[in-house]
Amino acid sequence: MEAIMNKQWNKPGVVVSFLVLSVAAFPVISVSDNLVENGSFEFPAEEQGGIPGWLQYGSRMLEDEGLPNGAADGEIVVELKKEDAFLQQQLRLPHSGRYEMSTRHMLLREPESSKVAKVRVLWGQEQLARFKASNDNWRSRRFDLVATAGDGELLIERYKDDWAASRLIDDVRLYSTCRVSPNLVRNGSFESNGSIVGTKKPWRLEYGGIHKFDDQVDEQNVAEGGKAAALMAVNEDAHLYQQLKTVLGQRYEVTFELAAAGKEEADTSVEFWWGQEKIAVLDAYYHQWSSHTFSLDASRPETRVRLIRRRDGRDVYSLLDDVRVYAVDGTIEIEPFTAVVTPGVEFQYAPTYTSDAAVVKQWSLKDAPDGMTIDAQTGVINWTPDTAEDTSFTLVADAPDCAAHDEQLIQLEGNHNPQFTSAPVLTAVTGTPYVYYLAATDADDDALIYDLELTPSGMVLDVDEGLLYWHGPKIGNHNVIVTVEDGLGGVANQEFVVTVTEP
Repeated sequence: MEAIMNKQWNKPGVVVSFLVLSVAAFPVISVSDNLVENGSFEFPAEEQGGIPGWLQYGSRMLEDEGLPNGAADGEIVVELKKEDAFLQQQLRLPHSGRYEMSTRHMLLREPESSKVAKVRVLWGQEQLARFKASNDNWRSRRFDLVATAGDGELLIERYKDDWAASRLIDDVRLYSTCRVSPNLVRNGSFESNGSIVGTKKPWRLEYGGIHKFDDQVDEQNVAEGGKAAALMAVNEDAHLYQQLKTVLGQRYEVTFELAAAGKEEADTSVEFWWGQEKIAVLDAYYHQWSSHTFSLDASRPETRVRLIRRRDGRDVYSLLDDVRVYAVDGTIEIEPFTAVVTPGVEFQYAPTYTSDAAVVKQWSLKDAPDGMTIDAQTGVINWTPDTAEDTSFTLVADAPDCAAHDEQLIQLEGNHNPQFTSAPVLTAVTGTPYVYYLAATDADDDALIYDLELTPSGMVLDVDEGLLYWHGPKIGNHNVIVTVEDGLGGVANQEFVVTVTEP
């Protein structure tokens, strides 16, 4: 399974306004909606400059017009302007486990200024990250968070920096995940000091060339942090890999981002290998990041994550950034249910389930009766039986992102339609009340309920006695429809015409 999303960046030497598709920057397999309220700050400002959903000090909302690179998401950002500026929000986590928090940030300063601004992010008393920037590009940051269910506090604040510059914040997100391990890739965003590869480095290079791409030097955005890896393959293939300890049969989530840069304005391609298997050949677009996400199983106790750039003789390199591998797991349990079905009556049901963090992405049926269908995404079942026989089927739910699966045997009880046993009275005369005693049987011995669907004016029904009564019949032909129901979907109609004449 692969999900691909794109985000744009600015070209060297050209200052342009651009909109970063926020989902592209964070290819996490999330299993919940964003838990942060108003994380993109698009809600209208409150009175006296308040920011909806947030407690703040020394901060203000800014429109993207006039900003060096627009907003990261939507049209509004927040500036941490004053010395002790902060944003704070109380959140409630639905379960204990691993979450991912992410945000976008950019420096705001006077032209030609060399000032920097620092920010740190805290969850309760735990510092998730501390970062700074010295250029005017939007940067993405992602943090793994292990937290317990219940209330928590998210804090974003300025931190011991130069007050001549300020920091813009946008697109704050917090998602539940199915991850059961930290990121297994070391230096996956290539932020550590020194070279990327080496005898004591986690990354290894076979053939080709590689260098560290720095967005402060190259004046172009990277996907995460401030650096990326640039693979060169002018005269020979470039193989970059890292050996990971894995568990046989365990499901893993693999994510990374690709782009292309260099003197030639051209796209490149990169092969992604998982162990001994080539998973995909992926396009790396010139000056445009694309996010790639895979769910893969480990077949060995050690698995090599490998990216290969094949030689093509061109002066262009493939950029790689934010490589992550997580073990994922989850549980789902379909809520059992039973139902009564009746021939000719449509049966529809939307199943429910409980889970720790997994979200069902695929529903299916096993051993279902003829004509039964299911919506693979919503799980809604539709069926119109043609007999009153008891039947059963197996409902299957899958959450592939979390390697979760469940099956539930569903029993359906067949219900017979009732039948009228009385013959209608078809004639009447004026001046004499019309009387017809309804009678019906039910093969399941269900309690029956009579009702009128169509009658002439003045005709009434005593539902307890089953007595159809018309005190003053009027001359003419009158259509009548009476029904009998068993309360479980079974129904029968009796249609007839009463002809009224003079005595």
